[in-house]
Amino acid sequence: MNTCVRGASAAARATFAILVLAVAAPVVGGELDYQMSLGAGHSDNIGRVPANEVAEDIATAGLKFSFDENTRKVRADVVGDLAYYEYLDDTFESELLGNVYADGMFSLIPDRITWAATDQFGQVLSDPFTPATPENRESINYFSTGPDFTLGLGTQMRLQIGARYSLTDYEDSPFDSSTAGAQLALVRVISERSSVSLNANLHKLKYDEEALNADFDETEGYLKYEVQGGRTNLSIDAGYSQLDRDFLDTTEGGALLRLDASRRISASSILSLLVNHEFSTAASAFAGDQGITNGGLDTAPGQQTADPFELDLVTLGWSYNRNVTGLGVNTSWSQRSYKNSSALDQEIFTVSAQFRRDLSPTMSFNLSGSFSGASYEPPGVDYDDLAAGAAFSWRLTRMLTIDLQYDYDKRSSDLAANEYTENRLWLKIGFGRGEPRATRVAPTFGVDSMVAPTGN
Repeated sequence: MNTCVRGASAAARATFAILVLAVAAPVVGGELDYQMSLGAGHSDNIGRVPANEVAEDIATAGLKFSFDENTRKVRADVVGDLAYYEYLDDTFESELLGNVYADGMFSLIPDRITWAATDQFGQVLSDPFTPATPENRESINYFSTGPDFTLGLGTQMRLQIGARYSLTDYEDSPFDSSTAGAQLALVRVISERSSVSLNANLHKLKYDEEALNADFDETEGYLKYEVQGGRTNLSIDAGYSQLDRDFLDTTEGGALLRLDASRRISASSILSLLVNHEFSTAASAFAGDQGITNGGLDTAPGQQTADPFELDLVTLGWSYNRNVTGLGVNTSWSQRSYKNSSALDQEIFTVSAQFRRDLSPTMSFNLSGSFSGASYEPPGVDYDDLAAGAAFSWRLTRMLTIDLQYDYDKRSSDLAANEYTENRLWLKIGFGRGEPRATRVAPTFGVDSMVAPTGN
């Protein structure tokens, strides 16, 4: 048996990260939740094929964790779900899969110099038209870091200067790249919670594989308005963006729009809306979705290419959490339009829902479901995916749990060879602390700081 583990280096990084967080959390005062698990599963169609299905038994070791901190010196948001799968009947090689989103902002000199760092790890499809299996997914890692400087120009004006360096690494595909960027903003502070600014950004992307001939420069100019109200947060970027392609020696431009809005409807529920119209790449689109539409052990859909494209994205979400009940509904629509290669155009729509209910202080029940449809320019490869799951958790002690989980997946496709139905059943024993989040930290609102503290 081949014991090579795909993505093993990423596993080492993730293990080191959680150990660092476990040590650092008591020091910086952040909130760390984690769960380590061992278990076994059974699939009735591990290859996700329409006929001649092959069953497979799976041994798994998992790690879920989340960490958040929000102080004057440190703002951090880390969420991850990783699993190692050992396929006991040798249908596939063992693999590591999952998603990790880690974002941090560190104040070196308060209100003057900060340093940002983001690292995002997950899986994408090698072939966008066929189902996600160990043979049709690969890991991707997106890392970005750099400083921001703020200079005061009186009581209400600020000059902000920033720089970013980013690295994208694919496990197999030849799309590894680096990006160097600079940012400039002239900010007018309207009030303690609102501001308006004039911004200019420049990014230079270079692929490691020169034969791709896909390097380009991107320039953005836009107005930004930000406000954090009592119950509503709003950020709007509106302007113009331009791409200059090195190899083609061509220039293309278009409108730029980014809208990020959230509203606290009640003490228990939040409504959020994200709208983007901008130039993007497959790697940056993956990074933008991480922790919003991509998470858990899911493989991100879509085609991986070196060409930039025009991205239209709308994401709407609603969450409700109170006492023993949690409910979330999310819908997302995205369209990628390639000016010089329309055969790569694609459109993806997804709607999902999650429900949690605590049956007792030691028992809980979870339901989840999603429907997604993918439309591609090439004829005969469109598909719809339906996924549903149910999980029961029994907490034996403060740190020890037993989980029973059932997953159902079905694909309907224009291409009959890509249709499948799969059932999976899991039994896991977990050890940990708290309840790790599955998504990014929820937004905070002005009204939250007005809530009187309880307890001592």
